Amino acid sequence: MEIRPVFSFIIILFILLMINCKKKEAPPPDYPILPAITNDYAYINCQIIDFDNTNGQVVLGLFNSETEWDKSQDGIAYREYFIDSLSDPLNFFIDTLPEGTFAIKIYHDENSNNECDLNLIGIPTEKFGFSNNPSIGLSGEPSYDECKFTISLNDTTNIEIDLIGF
Repeated sequence: MEIRPVFSFIIILFILLMINCKKKEAPPPDYPILPAITNDYAYINCQIIDFDNTNGQVVLGLFNSETEWDKSQDGIAYREYFIDSLSDPLNFFIDTLPEGTFAIKIYHDENSNNECDLNLIGIPTEKFGFSNNPSIGLSGEPSYDECKFTISLNDTTNIEIDLIGF
C-alpha cells in the first residue's frame, strides 16, 4: 500500500513538470520593417554595383545642397548611412525624405575605418561613386549639379551607382 502514494506523487510531479516545460518557439526573424509609402514622404531606392569584394562597409552620404556637398570633407551631410551587409549589387532603401533635390556620394570602406583611404598622391584606394554616375577626370570630385536629382512626395526614385576604382 505504500507504493501507491509514491506513485501518485511521481505522476503529479510529472504533470507539473510537463505544464512548465512548454515548447519554446524560435523568435520571428528580424526583418527590416519598411514604412508604408504615404503622401507625406519621398523615397530613394539606391542600387550600388561593381564591388570588388564584400569586405567592410559602404558609407553613403545624402546631400540636399551644394553647400553641404562642398563641405562634405568635414563630415557634413543631410543624412549619412553605414551599410554593413554587402552584396553585389547592393540595394539600399532611403525613406521618409522631404520632396526636393538631393545628391549621393558613396565609398566602399573595405577596412571599416570610416575613411576613404587615399594613396600618397591623394587618389582613393577604395572604390567610390556618385549619383548620376558622372565622368571622373583629373579635376577631382564632380559638382553637386552633376550629381543632383529630384524626388517627389509619394514616389520612389531609383538611383543606380557604379563604383569607380583606380
